Amino acid sequence: MTTPADQPTGPAPRPADPFELWRQIYDANERAWSTALEKAMATPAFAQTQGKVLETFLQAQKAVRDTMRSYLESVNLPTREDIARLGELIVGLEEKIDQLSDRFDQVESAAAAGATSRTAPPKAPSRPGRAADSGPATEA
Repeated sequence: MTTPADQPTGPAPRPADPFELWRQIYDANERAWSTALEKAMATPAFAQTQGKVLETFLQAQKAVRDTMRSYLESVNLPTREDIARLGELIVGLEEKIDQLSDRFDQVESAAAAGATSRTAPPKAPSRPGRAADSGPATEA
């Protein structure tokens, strides 16, 4: 049988956190790398190297873009520029159609007003929402 002297007094000992050592190592490693990298990145040599890397990347990107454009043209497919130009043409056509539609509405109104003064038939309702300066048509 156990006596009160054999039983521990106070709270039970807390088990060790198995990840505490890992956190300490991680924090120390992060501080060391951060300090070293900050010093390295503050030098002019680092900036020059980064500039050269960026220039090389941009040259490679231009080469890939030119190669892709040549390939698409050889297989008779549109390039990005072709599609953008087509979009601009479509927007221009939509604007012209809207202008013609507005002019046609004006001619119809004038013709209806002239016919009304002669015979006075009931006036046709006008289409709401049509403005002379409206942008491209959004209806399909």
